[in-house]
Parts: sequence; structure tokens; C-alpha cells
Amino acid sequence: MQFNRRDFLKSTGLTAAIMLSPRLAFGAESTTTTTTTSAPRDPAMGWGDDPNDRRKDAAYLDKSIRHINDPELFAALDLSRPELAPVRSAVEQSDFAEAYMAWGQYWKTVAKRGMYQDPDQLLCTLESAAASFKPTEAGVLDQANALLAHKINGWGDVTIQFGPVVDFNAAFGNAGKYGFHYWIWSRPLIQAYLLTKDQKYLAGFDELFNQWYEQRDKVHGEEADLHAIYYELGLGIRNRAFLEYYCLPYDERPAQTHERMLKTVLGAGRWLYQEEKRMYRGGNWQIIGSYGMSHIGLMVPEFKEADDWVKLGSDRLIAHTIQDSYDDGCHKERVPSSYMLYLYRDPRNLAVLLKDRPEYQGIIEKFRGPMERTLNWWTYAMPPDGVVPAINDGGRLPMPPALLQDGVDLFNRRDMGWVKENIVLPPAAPSTQPATNSLALDRDKPKQRSTFFPSSGFTIMRSDWSRDALYMMINHGPSGGGHSHDDALSFEMNAYGMAMAIDAGIGLTYDDPHHSNWYRQGKSHNMLLVDGKNPNREEAAGREVVWTSLSQIDYWAATHYGYQKSLGVTHRRHVAFIKPNYFVIYDVVDSAHVGHELSWNLHTTLNVAPDTRNPSAKGPGLLILPSGANWTESRPNGIADTRGIKGFPTTHAVIDWLKYNLLEQAAPTTFAVALYPYPAQAPSVKFSTVSKNDRSAHFTLESADGTDHLLFGDLDSGGISFRGAFAHLRLAKDKLVTASMSQGTLLSRGSLKLHYAQPRDVEAEG
Repeated sequence: MQFNRRDFLKSTGLTAAIMLSPRLAFGAESTTTTTTTSAPRDPAMGWGDDPNDRRKDAAYLDKSIRHINDPELFAALDLSRPELAPVRSAVEQSDFAEAYMAWGQYWKTVAKRGMYQDPDQLLCTLESAAASFKPTEAGVLDQANALLAHKINGWGDVTIQFGPVVDFNAAFGNAGKYGFHYWIWSRPLIQAYLLTKDQKYLAGFDELFNQWYEQRDKVHGEEADLHAIYYELGLGIRNRAFLEYYCLPYDERPAQTHERMLKTVLGAGRWLYQEEKRMYRGGNWQIIGSYGMSHIGLMVPEFKEADDWVKLGSDRLIAHTIQDSYDDGCHKERVPSSYMLYLYRDPRNLAVLLKDRPEYQGIIEKFRGPMERTLNWWTYAMPPDGVVPAINDGGRLPMPPALLQDGVDLFNRRDMGWVKENIVLPPAAPSTQPATNSLALDRDKPKQRSTFFPSSGFTIMRSDWSRDALYMMINHGPSGGGHSHDDALSFEMNAYGMAMAIDAGIGLTYDDPHHSNWYRQGKSHNMLLVDGKNPNREEAAGREVVWTSLSQIDYWAATHYGYQKSLGVTHRRHVAFIKPNYFVIYDVVDSAHVGHELSWNLHTTLNVAPDTRNPSAKGPGLLILPSGANWTESRPNGIADTRGIKGFPTTHAVIDWLKYNLLEQAAPTTFAVALYPYPAQAPSVKFSTVSKNDRSAHFTLESADGTDHLLFGDLDSGGISFRGAFAHLRLAKDKLVTASMSQGTLLSRGSLKLHYAQPRDVEAEG
């Protein structure tokens, strides 16, 4: 796929704004069923055919959820509370106008419950992963003032300038119609008030809320079975924004707003309760819905049903923290920049809301173990630029510092604090750095560099914990379901402060026209493709995994069978990290029949020079050195998420795509590529094949450090005998300097003789 950079940027209108958005996943929850009737079904009834689901009663759905009248609302409130005596008195006289005014006076005394009033600690802001954010004041105020003028960036890159009345049925796209009704776009109004205490921002929110309330019945979704207003993600997210506004002290809030807000959140709580009580369902929808329901119950405990909402929501979130994650802390959907974020964020924020309520302390304790494991995964998978990589249906995400601060505050994890201070936060100017920063002490630096996460299927190779470290993440895990992309044994790489090889990621929303034909495709990932086809993702998890991490080398290998059923092909990928300088990727393709077209793909943020063996001397740069001349090289390009990468001012850009292609002549077919990053001046490096034997191969890499011998598999070659998975020997002037082997029983060269009865990982010096 070839993209013209100028035309692409012009057509999309992408800006530098970074937006992390909950993304729609229609049909993602395979455990649900839909009712089949002769008459059209109201999608607000929800999915499933549980006869105990009260939403199936059209009268209940209409009168108790969608169009609640005054008697129904006040009957839902516990008016026996002494503090609500004025409200009760007005209701007994059927003076509902007075009752709403009395409620408004009461609400002023309790609205701050559970909510911080500081912009750095806004508890439940929709996209604040761990309850804090530090907005740039000028940027927030610009966005908030645009909203006051009814200029709304409602979803993705779609912005509409409305007149005095906002059209809440506006065309923001297919998924965008639903995303617009998350109200994520309204966040700057809340932030602007917290920064300035200017009531005009609350007045603007109040106006927009009331316009929405008056139009909500006229909003039509684009999916026949998914109501635009009454569906799980919308109700679970939108009402957070409503309650954030409602808990702030707006002096001129009219009685009408109190009425409409109470009816809105009561209907949402009831709808979500019927949805969540049906069953436990894996996936992010129920996480978001369960937290939204609990949040309503905790913010408006005056509802008689509030305690039921909190208890059910808590039970569901506890189940999700346990069942939706691998034992290494990664979310099973394997999208660490978004869906894993939601799984952490919502239980975490619920625990904060419950912390001062003794009756819920048992719930908080159940969240602790899963929360720490998730933080641990993020910490040890963290790239040197502090940006969570774009994996599956997730974009690149600059890591929220508050997440790792949780590790310090909640679990006394000083290693997490060190990573926050030294990797995630921007470097501080020398004059402003504290003389004694307890979170930056060497003793707190993580002791483990490279990390193997076998459960979730991610392997991290890292030279050190500096911002300039060499880093590679290998994605070899199972399918994560509907949010998985069609890649197998793919990788991403950082070096010298640059994200050099990246996954294309995802567009701003699922309405992106390239979502299906590019972002999800195998070709947009750093992997080996067969016949240009995607592997069967369910069969493409890495098997027969080997992992070795020593002081001189990291070595990983795995086989995937994603092409076996369709094409009779298996692929084993080996990755060797020769610390701290370079990586070698060695691929072995076995097939039942020859003649397959193989393509080796690398998507890089660097400009690929005319000759990749002799690139420009300007760095940081990357030498890309293939092992054989029988592969043909091509240089198309493709769109990628470039957030947080130096030199890319937009969220997405067209970047270089290097391909090596071969029409398979025999089986097995082998191919190796050395990736040699450099910080400034391109070094003199030569990568050569010494010998090959079936699936085994012997390569050398010559550099200023000497000559490295790299042996993959059992081989007798060049005076070296090896039996095992991988061996590395470094020679300087033909004298052995170091030797390492992964899962080996024999490594012999001259005076070096390592021989063992059982395979082991060993390193030695000359």
C-alpha cells in the first residue's frame, strides 16, 4: 500500500492533539444473544432474552428509565432522610417545582462528596487513567472557549461548528455517532472551571446538557441493534461527565437542571443494573458499564436502589480484575494502551471512592493484587521513550505518570517511582532537579532489564534503563479477541531516544477508512508474511518458546502455525540481542510445497536511505543489514500512529516501509536481518553468512568491537562446534573475548570447551 504523505495529511486534517478514546467494538461480546420477534425490537431494551430483565417490559423501559415523571423520581429517592425533610414536605403537597428547589439547596451541601476540586486530582475525569491530570492551561482554555461557542470536536478528527443550539443527532460518523454521546469532548469545560473557577464554563456545560436532554429522543444510532443513548458504553461513560459537572458548585444552576440530571442518572443506573445483573461478560463493555453504575450509586446515594448498584458493580469489577487479566498483569484483550487502561482505571477509581467507607474495605483488598500486577506489567514493558506501544486496537499512549505514582503510593514500589521520574516524565532541567530525589536514586532503579511475560506473550529486550537504551518488544501472544490484529511474531524497536520500528497502530476512531484494509492487516506490522495473506490469528500465537537472558545476550525464539492449515506453512522466528549494540532476526519457513511468496516487513520512522547498507551518517539512525542477496528489496510506505515520536507533529503520519521479498525455491527457507542502531555517525559494520545447514545458520558481524559469530541451531562451522538453540562468540584479533549460549549442551572453539549433559544457558570469558 502506497500513501502520498501530502495528500494523506491534507485529507485527514490531523492535528497534534493527542486523544485516547474508548473505541466501539460492535458485536464484541459473543456471550450475548439477541431476541427475535416479528415486530421491530426497541434497541433500548438491551441485548439478551432474560425474562427477568425489566427492560423487556416496554412500560417499565418507558416510564421508569427513559421518560421518568416527577412522582416516579421522588418515589425513587429515600425521602425519609432527615436532611431531605423540605423535599419530602413539598412532594407530599405535590409541589414538585418547590421539591426541585429544595433538592437544589440540599445538593449544595453534599455535591463535593467523593470529588476533588483540584485540577491535578479530578477523580473520575473520563480519560484520566489514574485520577489525575496536569493540563496545559492555555490549551484547555482554548478548547473550553471553543465549546462555549459550540465548536465541538465530537469524535476523532470531526469538528462541527454549531449555531446557538447544538444538533445532538449530528453526523460524526458511524461509530462517531455513538462516540459523540460519550461526552468526552466536554472535558475541557470541567478542566477550565477547575483551573480558573470561572462560572461561565459551568454555565456552558449546563446549557449543553439541557440541549442534549431535550433532543435525546431524536437521536438515531447507525446500528439497528444498538441504541445511541441507551447502550452500555454510552451510559457507562457519559454519566461520569454529567456527574463531574453536577458535583461542581454552579451558583446559577436552575431547578430544571436538577430535575433532568436526577432523571437522567436514575434511568442510567436502572438500565445498567438490568444489563449487568444478567451475567458476567468478558470484555471492556461491562467494565465501563459496571463502574458507571457504581459511580452513580456513590454520587447519589439518596436513590433507594443506589446500594444495589454499588454492590453489583463492585462484584462485576472484582470478577473482571481477576478473570480478564493474565497472571502477569496484562489484560486478556492485549491492548495495553486502552482496554488494559480501562480495566485498571475503573476498579482503581472505585476503590478510591470506597476508601472511607468501612463496609467496602473487603472490596478494596480484592482489587489490590490485580492492580499491582498490571502496574508491574506496564513498568517492565515500558519503552525508553515512556510511550506505551500501539498494539492491536490501541494507539500509542504517553504513559500517564499517575499510574506509576500509584505503585509508590499504594504498593511502596520504588522501582515504579524511579521509572516514572526517569522514563515517563520529561527530563528536568539540571537547575530544577531536586538535590535529593528519593525516586531517582540508583538503589530504586529496576534491577531487571529484559523481561519475559509468558502468559500474555510479550518479551522485552532492553540494554539498560536509560532514555537512550536499545529496546525491543516482541508480540508472540494469543489472540485477544475482536480487538486483535492479524500479526504474528511481530516486534517494535527503540534506540537512542527514537521509536525506530513501530506497529502502525490504529486510526483515531473505528470510522477511519483504513481501519480494516490497513491497520488490522498483517502487512502493517513488523512480521513475515506468506503470499501476502494474513495468518489465522487464533493459530498464530508463539509456541515452543525459548527465552534466555544473560549479561551479554538475550535470545528468544518461537514458532507460529497461523499459515499451517491454509498454506501448509510454519514459521519460526529467532531474535538475538547482542548487548548493548544490535539485534539479529533469523526466520525459518517450512512449507509442504515450495513456490510461496515470502515478505519480510519493517515499518520505520527513519527515512530509509537509497542503500540501507550505507545510510546517511546523520543519527540517530539504523543499519538494516540482510543476510542474503537473493531477496529483492522494495520501499513502499504506510500510515502509522506517530504520537510521542520526535519529528512527527501530527498524531498519524505516512512512514517508510521496507520489504524484502522472495519467491520460495526450497524448504526450509531461511533469512536473517541485522538491525544495528547508531546514535550519531553510522559505524562500519559488515554482516555475512558463513554457512547454512537445513534450519541452522552461522553468521558473522564485523564491527569496531571485533568479529561476532552467531550460530542458530546445531552446527559445525568455521572451527566452531555447537549444539543448542543459539550461541554468540566475540573475537578480537582472532582471540576469544566472550562466549554465550542458550539452551546448549556443547560449545567448542579452540581452547573453549563447554559440554553439559542437559541443555543450559551459559556465558564465559576468553
